Amino acid sequence: MKQPAISIRIPFGPVKGIQWVTTHCLDRFKERAGVTGTAGEVLRHLEKWLEKSQPAELRPGKVLKKMLNHKCRPAQYYLMGNPRKGMGWIIVAEDSTIKTVHKNDSGEWRLPVDK
Repeated sequence: MKQPAISIRIPFGPVKGIQWVTTHCLDRFKERAGVTGTAGEVLRHLEKWLEKSQPAELRPGKVLKKMLNHKCRPAQYYLMGNPRKGMGWIIVAEDSTIKTVHKNDSGEWRLPVDK
């Protein structure tokens, strides 16, 4: 049986109401974005990304699947990159904690559409 990864919360920001970041997120950020340096430098780099990012939403038809895959926990998504094309990086936060960062290669996320 697979054991859940232990992730520790590290104080962050606050930027956009985010006050914590997980060690899992920092590890994935360094791995996926190629960020190097001390823990403080990596945190500052992620903070700059979050400052430049914009709130994002899942494209229609993707919301239910994403919620089911993540135990129906509500999350906030921030898009860092080319907002017109919806490409770039997604920063995922739950309860004022950044959980992970990943590329938006599939284009699942976009900037909110005015209603």
